[in-house]
Amino acid sequence: MSTNKSKICVIIGGAGYIGQNFAKYLIEKKLFQKIYLLDLKETNINLRFIPKDYLLEGIIEYKQYDIREKINFRPEHPIDLVCNFAAVHREPGHEDYEYFDTNIKGANNTCEWSDSVGCKKILFTSSISPYGEINREKDENSIIYPNTPYGISKAIAEKIHEKWQARHKENQLYIVRPGVVYGPYESGNLSRMIKAIKNNYFFYSDNKKIKKSAIYIEELCSFMEWIISHKKNYILANASIYPPPSVEEIASKIMSVLGKEKIILNLPLSLLTSIAFIIDLFLTPFKKDHPFKVRRVQKIKVSNNVIAKFAIKNGYKYKYDLEKSFIDWRKKAENDW
Repeated sequence: MSTNKSKICVIIGGAGYIGQNFAKYLIEKKLFQKIYLLDLKETNINLRFIPKDYLLEGIIEYKQYDIREKINFRPEHPIDLVCNFAAVHREPGHEDYEYFDTNIKGANNTCEWSDSVGCKKILFTSSISPYGEINREKDENSIIYPNTPYGISKAIAEKIHEKWQARHKENQLYIVRPGVVYGPYESGNLSRMIKAIKNNYFFYSDNKKIKKSAIYIEELCSFMEWIISHKKNYILANASIYPPPSVEEIASKIMSVLGKEKIILNLPLSLLTSIAFIIDLFLTPFKKDHPFKVRRVQKIKVSNNVIAKFAIKNGYKYKYDLEKSFIDWRKKAENDW
């Protein structure tokens, strides 16, 4: 605890989607009086997430650092919490080595820096990717089978943080494995699904009943607050809607919020993959991002049936179900819909 009675938090990777939203959340809840955002690109700071006054008044302050390099930032006051949210995570979207360079070096540098500034508490956002693409229910006690560069790099990063925690009995480590994070202005998987349904290019491929672990950004912030309030030295917890919704349930709730009834066709995955391959082949030379990446299409039949067992067992009170989260999302960012 800081001796100046002002709680200080440093969010590494703080200019990202989760980092900015969590920073705003912590300030609004009056849990911290000062937050530093360390990130590679200042241009990532988005005033839709962080009120301009917070930046002007120095309540939230940005510092430019490359997490792949040793951190030499020395704040004026003791640090109460370090959050490591820095990651290369879009999949597909990066070369294999980029996931390892950022996610593993970032974990090492975060732990080394936390020791150097005397911070004994780290919150690390991992991912459900270490569970792999095994089509059965998984929880925190399940064996992990990471099978992508992203999943493998996150699994290694978890072990690096765990090694840090084990070095000193006072160290506290909270690892959160979020499902697909969605919400206003995120432009991720669910944003693409909304656009696909709205514009009539969303199709099933014998995947209606497949489960997809996901969590609304507001719920994730609330969940992480709840996690770090524990006095335990180590927690590993999945963060997901409970129970995880099926693809059909997600599509149904999207149509409900859009106020539209659509018949969604069921097409063979081989046909969808072939179409995606042709589109991707044509657009790749133009370096144009699009929703028809072959890897994205192939993932529609991958089950992410990850259960937030720690949350349920320990009495976490969910604030949003799937439909409520979509309604709140549309209210805050109509253009996403």
